[in-house]
Amino acid sequence: MSAQPETTSAPSTARGGVARASVTLILSSFASSAIGLGYWLVVAHQLTKEQVGLDSAVVNTVTLITTLGSLDLINAVPRLLPAAGSRAARFITTAYLVAIGLALLITAVFLLGIRTWTPSIDYLLSDPTWTICFVVSVIVWSVFVLQDCVLIGFQRSQWIPLENISFAVAKLVCLIVLLDVAPRYAVLMSWTIPAIVFVVLVNVRLVRPIVIHEMADRPSTLPPTKSIVRSVIVGNSANIVGIVVGGSLPLLVTERLGPEANASYYLAWTMAYVLFLAPRYVSLVVLSRAEHDPESFDDLSVDATLAAVTVVGVSVAVAVVAAAPLLGLVGSDYEGATVSLLRVMCLAAIPHCLCVMAGAWARGRGRLRIAIGITTVEYLMVAGLVVALVEPFGVMGIGWAWFIAESAIAIGVLVAGRRAGVLSRERLTSSLRRGASLLSSLINAERQRVEHPTLDEHDEERTSA
Repeated sequence: MSAQPETTSAPSTARGGVARASVTLILSSFASSAIGLGYWLVVAHQLTKEQVGLDSAVVNTVTLITTLGSLDLINAVPRLLPAAGSRAARFITTAYLVAIGLALLITAVFLLGIRTWTPSIDYLLSDPTWTICFVVSVIVWSVFVLQDCVLIGFQRSQWIPLENISFAVAKLVCLIVLLDVAPRYAVLMSWTIPAIVFVVLVNVRLVRPIVIHEMADRPSTLPPTKSIVRSVIVGNSANIVGIVVGGSLPLLVTERLGPEANASYYLAWTMAYVLFLAPRYVSLVVLSRAEHDPESFDDLSVDATLAAVTVVGVSVAVAVVAAAPLLGLVGSDYEGATVSLLRVMCLAAIPHCLCVMAGAWARGRGRLRIAIGITTVEYLMVAGLVVALVEPFGVMGIGWAWFIAESAIAIGVLVAGRRAGVLSRERLTSSLRRGASLLSSLINAERQRVEHPTLDEHDEERTSA
């Protein structure tokens, strides 16, 4: 498995590369999410609603711990890896080990106090089998969440769609098998076993050859280690509030409203999360280009933001219409309030695009205080609204909390961007023209590919550029 890197030989080519990579990642996340819907359809039909709520709380805890353990490496790896050169192997290994070590430390603290903050899932500590499965899952996912960032840093993002879709299929197949063999552990282990396989495949077959054959002879231009550590720690302060707030909501619902309410919330959140995740992928692609093309970074950011908002906006419209029939497939237990919750959560994804991309622009320009401010205020507002609305409105209160908070911050981002000149009328108009031109060129390239299938890869790349 090998692939040619994406090139950024000129500003226009860079913008085209960002747009293509961004849209590809978004569409791949949509495809894997569709398979994920099939996964939760099987879970909902095979397990009780209470068990779905408990198992989803466990899976959410794994992702919360591993995300906390990764610090700001999710942003730092794509940005710094292109400059690693001969130090790439050490840089990647260190990132993985730091993430695993911190995640295990957080896991120990969590398990020791589990009866205090999440007694509903205290079997993670009392049952040795659950404890082992949980710890193994944390270790594997600590690497799994970072390896996509490594591929983006190496400008191999074209492999991520195949990885994500294959993982989603493998997870579904593993679930079906485990429901017959070990139904009590089926959900957690179906997330863990395929992750082990893909961690080995990606790092051995993709990452290792790049490190050996392409990076070993390049000089390293990484900043001093102290500078990297300081950047990761400071940058993490921009993420910590969002990670804790977003990751703790399923646990809050489980303890406040019960496992069955969490089953409804988690299913709606899982289906809407792909729309929240889309701009995250785009922001990583944009950040990976910040060091290569700083002069046109503002244009790149605006182009990518418009692309993300367009794709997510169209997807939200589809999701709002399809919410009722989709949840109807899951079962009557998930209709009614769950449909309304899903629709509100999907609508909140549109302003969330602006918040994420504004934070990415601030990071790329080295303005960490702005990035920290956007994320911190955004999630503190979500947390405050959840506390105020969850008791009187139940799970719907969480949906409205997301929508109100994201909309308020997005309005602030638009006003600030206009005042700073980043979102000037001229830049927006130019960006729309470039987007239309790029779309036209991609359509023409695809038409030529169909009409002339013998075109080699170089000709296709030159035509689309």
